[in-house]
Amino acid sequence: MTRSTFSPTPEFGSNFAKTLLIKMAWAGLILSLSACGGSDQSNEDPSSTTNRSSANLSAAQSSNHVNSLSQSSVLYSSEPSSASSNSNSAAVSSAAPPNISAMDLTHLWGGAITSERKNALDDAVIHSTKQPYTGHPRLYGSNSELTQRMRAFEELDPNCSMGGTVSGVGTVKQMQGQWDLNTKGGIRCLPTTPNAVIPTDLATHSDAKPYMTGTITTNTAGNHTSQARLLYLIRKLLYCHQQNPNNGGACQFSAAQTQELVTKFITAEITRLRNAPRTGVSPL
Repeated sequence: MTRSTFSPTPEFGSNFAKTLLIKMAWAGLILSLSACGGSDQSNEDPSSTTNRSSANLSAAQSSNHVNSLSQSSVLYSSEPSSASSNSNSAAVSSAAPPNISAMDLTHLWGGAITSERKNALDDAVIHSTKQPYTGHPRLYGSNSELTQRMRAFEELDPNCSMGGTVSGVGTVKQMQGQWDLNTKGGIRCLPTTPNAVIPTDLATHSDAKPYMTGTITTNTAGNHTSQARLLYLIRKLLYCHQQNPNNGGACQFSAAQTQELVTKFITAEITRLRNAPRTGVSPL
């Protein structure tokens, strides 16, 4: 014979407790009626009055518990009844949207800005202790500020313990590898992955190769993402060699190759400005 098992559901527990409390409420009410039935209220003993009041209070409290439990079962039931769900949906769908223009929203307004406050805000910007960098390049601040900003990514995962992948659809990409691939042309922590070895020759760098080998085409708009990566690489290399004039090995590529890339990049992109077609604009 197979032994049947019973697994109570949340709905069973809620209904069981509700039924039990209803019975308790009826029992309290019956006791209350029994205590006062057949007796003369004018001559009743004070103790019986106290007992009856206690019984009535118990019945009322039990009834309140039943109502509270009933409301809780509606609010927190994991599977609300279809009738209740349908009626709620119909009420929501038929409800008119609120008339925002008719609402009193003055409590959300901070009031008009006085001229004194406006001058104070302007002065805080104009005479701020932190002023924008005035040199060039200055995107994200000076070169030293940019280097400081990027240090967190450069030093990410020093022991190559993250694992994961830098490509794929519907996946969380490995941040350290993605950063290296975009800024160095290779991945420090995944040297066995095809095309992941960080290059030491600009002629093998995926973004710089067309410029270094003279195969870049200048009659189209080109790859803006690749161009942006190259501009970042050039800026980083120039600053690196500026900081290490006697130690070119501290930088990813040599000073000679860096200068060669700068020259070829400027030449190609100026040519592109003249030759690449533009919508509604004739080439120069």
